[in-house]
Amino acid sequence: YLLTASTRWDGSSVLSTGNKWTAFPSLALGWKINKESFLENVKSISDLKLRASIGYTGNDNVAPYQSLALLDQQTFYANGNELVPGLQSSVFANQSLTWEKTRELNFGLDFGFLRNRITGSVDVYDRLSENLIYRQQLPAEMGIKYTYGNVGSVSNKGVEVMLNTKNIKSNLIT
Repeated sequence: YLLTASTRWDGSSVLSTGNKWTAFPSLALGWKINKESFLENVKSISDLKLRASIGYTGNDNVAPYQSLALLDQQTFYANGNELVPGLQSSVFANQSLTWEKTRELNFGLDFGFLRNRITGSVDVYDRLSENLIYRQQLPAEMGIKYTYGNVGSVSNKGVEVMLNTKNIKSNLIT
């Protein structure tokens, strides 16, 4: 029986105050079925392992200071047609900008037959990314060009199959 558990804490200065740190845990379980007594006399099975895992990763895909209200030099009209220099915020501050998080759930089976002449694996996975960080254009009436926000999610699901065979095995050196 196999067990792996871990967690890590990541911090990012580019995210908003209160959302800079988060945990990314993972857990994996495995069962070497071919080591069980009911399969010990089955010589054609070289390897048979059932496994399951769940884990989280993160992304802080935003340039520094984008969760803050940044000032840019601008030229403004004053008194009709007179141009005067000034400062204006170019980014709308998002005080709730936080980590993108991806959760991946995986179930798999590894196998080997005939002294590992035939090996492979089958994996079923479900990956969900949430709170995707995206640059959002703002209406011109706001006077601020854009902001960054956690605005979406993406889900990927699938099956992966791998099969390896050693069709010819010899001791010849080429």
